Order: sequence, then structure tokens, then C-alpha cells
Amino acid sequence: MASFFFGLRSLYMRQLRIINFKDKASLQEFGLYKGSSINEFDVPFHNILLTLEKNACTDIIVERNYIDKEYLDEYSFFYSTSFKNYGRFCTRLHFFHGNIAKHLGINHDQDFIFTASEKDSLQKSYLGFCVIRPTDRNRISHTVIKPHIDNPRDVFIKSQSNYLVNLNGTCLTATGMPFMQQDSQAGLCASTDLVMLSRYMHEVHKHRLCTSPEVTLIANKFLGSDRSFPNRGLTIYHMLSALSEMGYSPVVYSRVGVPASVNLEDIVYYYLESALPVILFIQARGCSHVCLAIGHDFKPNLPPRITRKSNILRNSDFIRHFIVHDDELGPYLHLPLLAKDIKTANFFPKFDSSVFRSSYTHPWSFENVQAAIVPVHRKVYLSGEEIESNVEKILSPLNHVFGLMVGNMQPDKKKLFEGVLSSGKLALRSFFLKSNDYKKWIADMPRVSAEIREFYLNAELPRFIWLTEMSDIDNLRKPNNKDHLILGEIISDSTAGAKSQYQFISIHLPSVFLDRELNNPTNPDHIAIYSINNDDPYQAYIR
Repeated sequence: MASFFFGLRSLYMRQLRIINFKDKASLQEFGLYKGSSINEFDVPFHNILLTLEKNACTDIIVERNYIDKEYLDEYSFFYSTSFKNYGRFCTRLHFFHGNIAKHLGINHDQDFIFTASEKDSLQKSYLGFCVIRPTDRNRISHTVIKPHIDNPRDVFIKSQSNYLVNLNGTCLTATGMPFMQQDSQAGLCASTDLVMLSRYMHEVHKHRLCTSPEVTLIANKFLGSDRSFPNRGLTIYHMLSALSEMGYSPVVYSRVGVPASVNLEDIVYYYLESALPVILFIQARGCSHVCLAIGHDFKPNLPPRITRKSNILRNSDFIRHFIVHDDELGPYLHLPLLAKDIKTANFFPKFDSSVFRSSYTHPWSFENVQAAIVPVHRKVYLSGEEIESNVEKILSPLNHVFGLMVGNMQPDKKKLFEGVLSSGKLALRSFFLKSNDYKKWIADMPRVSAEIREFYLNAELPRFIWLTEMSDIDNLRKPNNKDHLILGEIISDSTAGAKSQYQFISIHLPSVFLDRELNNPTNPDHIAIYSINNDDPYQAYIR
């Protein structure tokens, strides 16, 4: 009787299979690896394999007959109406390091069922998952894999989160930025980027979660000029319409429209530091493309990338690449800011296996980016360029606020700050964040003086604030990120208007704190000044 019930259990429970990551024949069996016969449609999966290889992946658990909501919507809107018979179910792959097969006592290429008791060992080794569509090409659907970072002080993936995964009743957590490949019929690159963004923003900020068909429908809600399916692509206006319907207040920055005093890469940097993915429009050689910027590198030991009129640096002066998700190429790729930094030629149409060992395989650079779309929160009105412009004015010796700050500094702190400023080593880093997140950071930061901690924890702040950190660039060159200390910060009101004279809320510089007291009913122009004792540099904000 026991064996009979076990037979029923095996029949009705969805079994898994474990395969050896290094055994390419096993991947070929599932149509996942094509060796030297790779074409452009297989490039994303091969770059996924490269990332997993760098993360020391050893095993893949194959989950058959997986129901993927993304593909189910694509199937409903398009594939179910095709004459060719497409399947409704996907295959989901789960990646692990540390020889999970041996730990579970299972042979490779063997079907098995595991219990929840194995959760802890699986979670410690989990590298993420990838959903494979049952389509002819462009088969990569919802995917989250752990990024590979050689040096944590050099590369920062700003847009990533944790995603719960249910594997036969066992709950695991995948960490990374969602990725997927356009299926080229229900969704192209623009809608695919919006889906990746949607998945991330839903997880982090609880914004609306959309699939590719949903994005296409809401994008064409007011601007429909063609049939929605098969998808023939979205214009920048379609994308703005979709983002508005999804709950954002999108801002477009065109390279033509950006003032000469502002660099487009600085603008992208402000929002990446704010943990917002940025959509990049690329145009070159008659081709148009869209990709999603999710992070950047940081090379403070290199000379500043640009020369500024002001003697104040930006942290963005020391980046050389943006980290992007490109639905045609794969996740976590490096897009060089300058064309001269492109190290590889286009691999189309000839395949060159060595090309997948490079950081970014497409011969585009940020110089080919003509515009950027930022999915800004609706209650964030001030922009990054407006914030740093205002901060520069505050730090001008001709500004009366600057006089108030310097005039109330302790002599040794004044000498320190003026020395950094006059030597051209003062660097700014501006980004917005939730005020409650900042208060939590300050509450847990041991180096912050008791007086500064008390000011911030009891401060009345809007939901989102702009934070501008001020650092000595020599300090940012230290090898450990936790040793990157700041001299002070300026907090600005994200809900202020661009022309408002009340943009900054507070200013903290060595040994002095200025509180604007914006909601003072009798004198809104009053600035309270406090002297701070034992005020030493402390750690920069880390997401």
C-alpha cells in the first residue's frame, strides 16, 4: 500500500531534474546551448551563462511545466491565436554553486523530489533563476540572477532587489535586477525595458506590475496609430504614456535639450544613485535601440573624466561605464561612456566566441545615447541637475549662506573644509531617497555625533529628500567602501519648485549645522545655526 501511494505521489507531484552546469550536452538536450552554432537570438542566454560561470555555478535544477505569468499573457494575446501550435508551459531553471547534487545525494540527469528541509542549504547556494519560453527564438522570459562583481569598490549595481521564488513549495530568494529578452512579437525592446523596470519598481516601491502585452496596450491607449499585436515597437511618446499610466511622472532628457553646463551622464548618475533604473535611447548608423541603465562603475584613482568651470568635482566625474540590461545582449553589461573605450567589434553577423569574454559586446557607447527617460516618483519635483546647481551656489564664497557656515565653524574644522574646497578636491554626490530610510541610516551610524543624530531623527521632512554628500576625493580613493567618509551633507526638499528660494532644508558641514525651519509660521526665512562638538567625518550612505 505504501508503495502504491508513493507511486501516486510521484505521478502527481511535479518532479525536478538536476543537471551539471559544466556539461554542455545536458544544456543542449533542453535546447539551451548551441555551441558554435549560436546566432544573435541566443546571445542573451550565453551572457547569462557567462555571469553564472563567473559566479562559480555548478548545478542547474530544471523545473518543467512551469506557468509563467509573463509568457501566459503573451500566449493569450498572441501565440494562442497563431496557426502554429505553441505550448502554454515554460521551463524554469534554477542555478546553484557548491555542488548541490552531491549535497542532496542526487546524481546528475536524475529526476527527484526534495523536501522543505533542504531549504537552508539551497538558499546559501542559490544564484537565481531563468524562465525559458516554448517559442522558436528569443526564449528568455522572467529572469533574476546574481550579478558578478569582481571588485565591490569599482562596480555598483544600484537597481537590484530580492525576489521570492517558490520551488515545489520551498521558498528561496533570488537577488538581482530582473531581466528578460524581447519575444519580438508580443513585445520589442522598449516594452521589454518597461517590463524589467516594472518588476523592479513593483518589488521596491509597490508600483504597478505589468507584462509585455499590458505595457503595449497602455502605451497605445491614447497614441494608438497601429495594431498592438504583433508589436511593431514603441516610440518615446508611447513609453511616456505607458509610464504615466503605470504611476510615474516620467522626465525626458534629450542630449539636444540638455543645457551646455549639464552633462547627460551626470543626470543619469543622479537617478541611478537614487536606485531608479534609467531608460537609454541609442541611435547610431541608422539603428535605434533602447536599453536599461541599472548601475555604474567608479574609478576615483583615475583623473576626472571632464574639466569643469567650477573647482567642485562630482562623483560622476570618475565613472567610465554604465551597467545596463540589454534585452538583445544580456544582463549586467558595461556600456562605455566614451567610444574610445570600446574594445570589441560588432559580433554580427559573424560569431566569435571570444566576444562573450568582454564586458560589453556591442560597438555602441554612451556617446550614441540621444535621450534618457527617468521614471520619477510623482512627489519628487526637483531634479538632480537643479539640486547640484543650487548646492554649487550655496558653496560659493559670495553666498551669504556660505558666510554663515564658514563663520560659525570651529577654527580647525574651517581650515580642513576650506583646504579641501580651495584645492579642488571637494566632490558632490546627489541622490534622492525616502527620509525614513535616511533616518534609519543615521540612527545606526556609530560615527555620527549625538547632536547630528538628534537633529535628523527629530526633523520634520517630506517623504522623499534630495541628499547631497560632500567628500574629499582623496578619501574616496580608499580601498574599502566603508572607509569612504563624508565631510557633511545638504538635505533639500524634493517637493520644492525649481525656482523656489526654499530648496534646502538643512546644511551640515564640519562643526556647524544650519536648519532652515521652513515651516516656521512667523519667519520662514529664518536660519537657525548650531555649533556641533565632536563632529568627525562619517560613512557615506550605502544602499
